[in-house]
Amino acid sequence: MAVLAQLLTSTRRAGDRARRAQGAALLAGAGVVAAAGVAVAFPGVVRPICACAATALLVFALVKLLEADGCQRQAKAEARLLGALVAQLPQRWYVLGDLEIEPSWLEPVQIWAVVVGPGGVAVVHPCAEEGDLTPFGHIWMVERRGRVRTIPSPAAQACTEVEALREVLGTEQIPIVPVVVLTDVQSLFHQAETGADVVGIPHAAAGLRYKLDGDQQIWDPLQLAAFLTHYHR
Repeated sequence: MAVLAQLLTSTRRAGDRARRAQGAALLAGAGVVAAAGVAVAFPGVVRPICACAATALLVFALVKLLEADGCQRQAKAEARLLGALVAQLPQRWYVLGDLEIEPSWLEPVQIWAVVVGPGGVAVVHPCAEEGDLTPFGHIWMVERRGRVRTIPSPAAQACTEVEALREVLGTEQIPIVPVVVLTDVQSLFHQAETGADVVGIPHAAAGLRYKLDGDQQIWDPLQLAAFLTHYHR
């Protein structure tokens, strides 16, 4: 029988965004129907206004449906990552999702998940981008199907999350490492110094075990994990 890590708090952020986008799309769809009804009931000068409103609402609904689809795919990828971590990490390791840390020097910082092991803590930041990923400092270049765009560096975000968590813990004795996990198995990451470990989802658990499987333990992982549950959103 496999020995599983313990999941203390789960994640739900991408799923929540998908539901909000779907709700907005439904409201916009209702607005389109209402505008059509008004146009039928009041012909004449009102009809062009209703047609413009219906067109705008329809475009908005389509945008929100696309956004919901992307969020749903991201939520599924994050669920696979969370399941893999729980299934592949050892017993007495702890996984906590959706933490909100409030450091003194910044607005509240959202952390997707942390892993608590005998050798320290890892801040896990998922990256759902698809394509070729090339880091350039605080931005990453994403190339897909011949098109290039930039995104804020997930590694820089993970490092910010580490600093926020370090302030909350108030000690340098517990190592905290930033880890970015690429959830799309087809993505290609061009290795560069980012300040964080960047791994694909198939190697995430093994990488965390390598980082956090310490021999000398000067804290209680369960006590530390229980303390961090207070920051679950």
